[in-house]
Amino acid sequence: MTEILNFDLRQKALKLLSRKRALKNELKLYLVFNQLLIWVWVFTKITFFWPIWSILAGGIYLLSKSHKLSRIQKQLIHAKARQRMGASTLLKDEHISKLVEAS
Repeated sequence: MTEILNFDLRQKALKLLSRKRALKNELKLYLVFNQLLIWVWVFTKITFFWPIWSILAGGIYLLSKSHKLSRIQKQLIHAKARQRMGASTLLKDEHISKLVEAS
């Protein structure tokens, strides 16, 4: 039974790591794209700083996604700790599975 739980936690942790890698790639794309928009703004000499809308929208998206991934990571750590102490993790693991699938 513990081997099954270990395998499930490992699968969830691997999925979390792949989502973190995807978030890092999205962050790189966000930085490059917004830098490009700022350069366009600089060379067009428009006084209103219009790239702020892209910066804010993308930043809010990345922050919310990062927060969600950190919550899932904390719950995986707690599930592993409960498992090591011998506590039943079945109900909590189902909740973690739903969070990982939803993100």
